[in-house]
Amino acid sequence: MMEMTKPFSNSFLFLALLLIWNMLTNDVMGDKSPSIRQKSSTATAMATARTMEYGNHRRENYEEVAVVGGGSINEKKRYFGLERQHPPGEELEEEVGQGESNKSNFDPQSETAHLLHALVGLERYPNYISRWSYNLVQDVEKLECALEEQLQKVREQKERLLVRSSNIQKNVKEAQKADLDDDSGMGIDEDDWNILSPPNTWEEVKDNILDSKCADAIFQSKMFRHKDRRPSLDDVLSGNIVVELDASQCEEWLDQEMYDVYSFPLLAPSFCTKLKRVMKRLIQYQLQLQEEEEAKATQPNSDVGTRPNTDFLGSRPVDLDVIGLPWINNLLFHLIIRPLSRHLFQNTETMDDLDWRHGYIVGYNANPNPKGVEGTQRQRLVPHTDDSEVTLN
Repeated sequence: MMEMTKPFSNSFLFLALLLIWNMLTNDVMGDKSPSIRQKSSTATAMATARTMEYGNHRRENYEEVAVVGGGSINEKKRYFGLERQHPPGEELEEEVGQGESNKSNFDPQSETAHLLHALVGLERYPNYISRWSYNLVQDVEKLECALEEQLQKVREQKERLLVRSSNIQKNVKEAQKADLDDDSGMGIDEDDWNILSPPNTWEEVKDNILDSKCADAIFQSKMFRHKDRRPSLDDVLSGNIVVELDASQCEEWLDQEMYDVYSFPLLAPSFCTKLKRVMKRLIQYQLQLQEEEEAKATQPNSDVGTRPNTDFLGSRPVDLDVIGLPWINNLLFHLIIRPLSRHLFQNTETMDDLDWRHGYIVGYNANPNPKGVEGTQRQRLVPHTDDSEVTLN
């Protein structure tokens, strides 16, 4: 029988010699030189001591801490921002939990970072507020005020948008009705107003809405090539179907202008003309209402406060959803933007499939009006930053 043994290691011999040397030095020097164990304890105490500064005073807090928050945020007592000065030697523990004697720099109403930090804490941690170990009442009241202030802004903007949307929808219907009832030819015809209704068939989309090159790229793709296998138009507009376009067809359709910037024909010129006529008619109708109200205001006993809002379009871009054209947003988003984005940006952008869209109309004029004067005030698209992953102009 053979027995395998592990050879005596050099590291074990070195450790044994080190221990012998340590015992000899302790015997010779007595208490003048600390042992290895004593040195280790002292180093640990120094490492766990935290120096905290209040005003010009510095003091040591020897509370032992392994990691900040045990690996989570805000599990330690919050020492940040104490403004009260502590004389040397005063123990901080005497004030922890006594909110009335402390004042913190926590200011969520003025400092967005403070508010965001609190919101993340509330989202991620159960009983998050209980981790605020001092100045609890005052800081919580500050957070409540900041949240209520932001909530009030949301409510005010929501109310303004609802009123504006209601005015736009009401006046769009009135303008359409006025044109259909008018035989003078001053307005636009019924065929133009029909743009407010979504298409019923793919043939309408192909023949009346899309540019011919765009239509070829879509309807020659495998998903749309055979009429009897095409997804329904309603499913595409509602986003129930994920549209796939053939890369080979897209290459014939698109031109790359620069890195991640592409140009391509999209809408049929006749469709664009209809859309422009409808928008100009709405602007004309708004100006007509304003002139009528200004004339009424000059009459005796006119009640200015009860007059309707005639500036229903305002100076902001006109949202397609609001004026009754959400189907254009949905068609462009689900049929064009989403499938193209997967082809063009999957290797350059780290984003998931797009799930939100916002479409609007803006006007430009070769001779824009000065600022503060009614009418178009821009001559061209100016440099700007879009709050979106993909932009279609």
